[in-house]
Amino acid sequence: MRRLGRKLWARLAARRAAGRDEGFSTIEVIVALTVLSVGIVPLLQTQFEVQRLSQRLHQASLENHAMTQSLRYLRNINPAQNPTGTWVFDGGRLQWTAALLDPETEFRFAQAESRTRIGYYAVDITLVLDDGTRILRRVPRVGYTEPESVIAGIELTPVDR
Repeated sequence: MRRLGRKLWARLAARRAAGRDEGFSTIEVIVALTVLSVGIVPLLQTQFEVQRLSQRLHQASLENHAMTQSLRYLRNINPAQNPTGTWVFDGGRLQWTAALLDPETEFRFAQAESRTRIGYYAVDITLVLDDGTRILRRVPRVGYTEPESVIAGIELTPVDR
């Protein structure tokens, strides 16, 4: 490449010295366009890659926001009392199904006859965004059944089986 450049410059200098400055030859134009296109193609590829990554980042941001909203909502759900459900929010819909993983443990209040059952649940969530994207996750949660009468300030003690 370097040798070709030297030849072109030498040829151009010889023409000028001879007084024949007729412009550029077809070969010189083709070589110049080739060099220019070799330099521009990577720039265009980089531009398209940046645009594609920007779109992916935007989609991931929307998914992250929707998942954060859903997990906040699920914190208030008791899987023992609401094992299935649907919640529609701005940007999508959340559906969940809870399944008991371990046998429930029964607790009773020390000063009362009421009992509470506590279990460890796997909550399968399906998040469907407005654009049709589906996100599936499994979230561990603790669920409990409340007794008929709850006395404030009484600690729970496990029942011996």
